[in-house]
Amino acid sequence: MNFSTKNLRREGLYGVCALMMTLNVEAERLPEMPLKTSLNGVEVSDMGRFIPGLGDYTLEGKAKVGRTIRIAFSGVEFEPTEDGDVRLVQKDGTVYVFQNGRFESLSSSHPMYEEGKNVVKNPSFEIVAEDYGNGRWRPADWETWNGGMPTWGGDVGKTNVRENAAYRSDGVKSIIMHSESRYLMQELAEAVVEPGAYYCLSYDYWTSEGVGNGGSTYRLMFGTERNTGNILDLKGHTTELNGTARCHFVTSFRMPDELPQNLWFSFFRGESKVDWIDNVKLVKIMPDAQGLSGLDNATYVEGQAYAPENLALEGDDYMDMT
Repeated sequence: MNFSTKNLRREGLYGVCALMMTLNVEAERLPEMPLKTSLNGVEVSDMGRFIPGLGDYTLEGKAKVGRTIRIAFSGVEFEPTEDGDVRLVQKDGTVYVFQNGRFESLSSSHPMYEEGKNVVKNPSFEIVAEDYGNGRWRPADWETWNGGMPTWGGDVGKTNVRENAAYRSDGVKSIIMHSESRYLMQELAEAVVEPGAYYCLSYDYWTSEGVGNGGSTYRLMFGTERNTGNILDLKGHTTELNGTARCHFVTSFRMPDELPQNLWFSFFRGESKVDWIDNVKLVKIMPDAQGLSGLDNATYVEGQAYAPENLALEGDDYMDMT
């Protein structure tokens, strides 16, 4: 008889089910996550101001029995039962906790915050500045670059705005990043971004149909000039290799304490592929709570959900590799 009280407690049914001695205990299904030992992340140096990203992330540190691990922003807590490494992995809004490689528990993330207005101009590319004909436009407020020249145009290989229902999520237009483009960028309004504040950046993206597309890796850069990341250089999305389904990217971060009055925001990719972007939002977030406690030597990786390489699953728990 495989009778796991751990699973029953997660479902809130321990008292009833233990009395009935049911054998139909549902195993915990973990989503597929790459296994990784060395995170190569950033040190959490300011524990009192820490807030994790709203998307996927990996957080790991040293824990001790008797010290509760708390992520104040998302309301996540864990009580270590032994000293050692504890890894908290957020995947699709659920936080999975691993203790010395062993999967222990999961909980929903419930970040509490207020959200400011979107500071990106023409975020869904609805406003156009030039008509190339044949359902192709140049959007207002945005610029493109390939290292030597702008890449707007209506011809094959040129970036433009279109009204393709398969690749849009807000309004009727979206932008196709065609093969010539490396940068998509805009200068934000003067002093619209606050130094030291937390921001959430989100957008929707697609891999375009056609042979050879997919696998474009984006960086998200903030700089004092066009196509530079000398203020912030963040990891963005990687387009799907298979299929053309809509994907959503979201990340949160803290702006540096000193910012120039004029700030440029840029998407950058190194590949000559074809993909789409829509509904770009950069909003200030005001957390109701912040801070991390109960972990020493904490390391944080934004945008990636990594299970420990020495992963151990108990009972009927399993990782879905399909």
